[in-house]
Amino acid sequence: MKVLMLYVSTNMSRDGRLWYYDEGAASLAASLEAAGHAVAFHMVSPSDGEDEVGAWVEAQRAEPERTLIVFLTSLLFSAYGHDVPDALRPALCLRERTGIVTAMAGLYATLNTEDLLAHPGIDFVGRGEMDEALV
Repeated sequence: MKVLMLYVSTNMSRDGRLWYYDEGAASLAASLEAAGHAVAFHMVSPSDGEDEVGAWVEAQRAEPERTLIVFLTSLLFSAYGHDVPDALRPALCLRERTGIVTAMAGLYATLNTEDLLAHPGIDFVGRGEMDEALV
């Protein structure tokens, strides 16, 4: 399976460049790769348009049934989920554009599972530590 990890954060990038990374996302990617899955990571900044993010997904994807998009809500800065509205719009657009199964994981997702599952762009929500659950 190929896992496309989209990290939406207003705190983690300056001028479109990543200046801090999330150790939880790095750990999850390492666990997936150790289990034989391919992983691609993309930082989504507030200035990225839906077409730009969609083009990245299209370029990275495998067959739709073998690809999973995971939106990561910020674990370090986003305890209150201020980045989630910036993730839900592209999640729905990507779901409609590609048909790829879409999940959301992170602290906000853990604490607000039902709200996220009610959103039409989210198929699954990962709660708690995702290293073993996704593998």
